[in-house]
Amino acid sequence: GDGVVLHSQDGGTSWQKQLDGRQIGELVLRHYTALARAEPDSAQWPQWVEEGQRLVEEGADKPLLDVWFEDDRVGYVVGVFNLILRTQDGGQSWTPLQDRTDNPQGLHLNAIARAGDDLYLVGEQGLLRKWDSGTQRFVSLPSPYDGSFFGLIGRPGELLIYGLRGHAYRSTDDGQHWVRLVSPLPISISTAMQGADGQFRLFTQAGHMLLQRGNEFFAQLTLARLNDLQFFSGGLVDGSDAANEHFGHIVAGPHAHLSDQCQDQCVALGGQQVLHVARIERRCHASHVVQLGNRNAVEQRIAVRQ
Repeated sequence: GDGVVLHSQDGGTSWQKQLDGRQIGELVLRHYTALARAEPDSAQWPQWVEEGQRLVEEGADKPLLDVWFEDDRVGYVVGVFNLILRTQDGGQSWTPLQDRTDNPQGLHLNAIARAGDDLYLVGEQGLLRKWDSGTQRFVSLPSPYDGSFFGLIGRPGELLIYGLRGHAYRSTDDGQHWVRLVSPLPISISTAMQGADGQFRLFTQAGHMLLQRGNEFFAQLTLARLNDLQFFSGGLVDGSDAANEHFGHIVAGPHAHLSDQCQDQCVALGGQQVLHVARIERRCHASHVVQLGNRNAVEQRIAVRQ
């Protein structure tokens, strides 16, 4: 079934299941039933109890789409129909947060990530949310686009969101205002990374790499030996000392393969198999994987000890 979270403590040599779709339904039902009993006069809990019952009845058919960990203990997984759960003990237990998102339509949550000091969610139909520590909720931000966003990347003072048909936007005020970044290719952008040079690189579903240059444009770069890849998910592992800019990538997709450029410091995922893990496993102290049911890929997030 879908909705599986796997965890590795040895750099990917072995994996343990921490969560699956059947458990998610039971967790949601149990969590909101307890809140409804504790606050019988509250009108908000019955709808979430019904949601839990629906998840249990329909079974493990709801894929998770992204995972993000703040440290070894605190992390989040997100998925379709407003699925979102948080762990504060490294994945040993999970708490549903469906009631903590401004998402009454139950839109898909495609990605979660931190930019600077803030945590953001993006999803379908232009969904864009930011964690508000005061209200303990993911609150709505003005969205520049009504199509799907597939991911985000940022740093203090800069946030990029990207998605369907090459749409990408940049904000320098924590998501209050946006500038369109025009891509030379009308192809969906599915993942991004920050290189050792500090620049953001965005990857399309057709295997193109785009280089950000301020608000002006994206310059298309040729992927000499990686042009057969389809980038569904990935991230920078450690490219700070790499001689080649392609080192340090995690590459995922049904056509992923290794090349001469991707030796020693790359992890390539083809379908749902890890094809190659070399020197990198010696430097990893925590890994989490989400099985992406409808993308036929695996997303691996690796925390690197420098």
